[in-house]
Amino acid sequence: GIESVNLLAILNRTVFGYFTGPVAMMLGALVGAPLIAEDRRAHALPLYFSRPIGHVHYVLGKAACAAFFLALILVVPRIAMYFVEVAFSSADGVALRQVPTLLRSCAAGGLGVALITSIALGVSSLTERPTYAALFLLGIGVVTGGMAGHLAEELQNPYIMAFDPWACVHRIGMDLLPVPSRFEPEGDSPFSPLEVRHAWIGFAAWMALGLGTLLVRVRRVEVVT
Repeated sequence: GIESVNLLAILNRTVFGYFTGPVAMMLGALVGAPLIAEDRRAHALPLYFSRPIGHVHYVLGKAACAAFFLALILVVPRIAMYFVEVAFSSADGVALRQVPTLLRSCAAGGLGVALITSIALGVSSLTERPTYAALFLLGIGVVTGGMAGHLAEELQNPYIMAFDPWACVHRIGMDLLPVPSRFEPEGDSPFSPLEVRHAWIGFAAWMALGLGTLLVRVRRVEVVT
């Protein structure tokens, strides 16, 4: 039968790593970036906070909205692939045996959801124009991805790749769900030279930047009484 750990690990390193990242960034720009910008443009934040809705509840509601759509790209396909593999496997007890693999795969996708959500909402809180917020978020993905990879190659310093948010997520995902040696794809992943600890540092820095910007901007809103 199909070995779930092998196929999920390979997909985590290839399809889920290379292709879903840009798609998730575009989805974050379309769905997440305008969430707060629309409220700022309509001057609705003071009205929201005049009701029994705290700043934290407001942020959590917006984050849940963005995370839901991002999970459709970054988490749901992993769950679907698990059920497909279980259905086509001839081994006994494979469903329970591969649950840890499923959890690790979903954790890798969940990190991407959390990171893009935090950056998208942080960007959205900076402007009243949803279009600007969306373009800014896409710019972050394109510029950091292109420049970090180029500089890391030119300077022979893989740590620079930690400035690319998706590179951090992908490298952490590779560590959470490694590919067995006999199923190793040809050629090293461009994210392999980045050490996991530096990927975690980059991930934490981007999360802190996004959430910090969001909370500072939202906390400055005056409440209408």
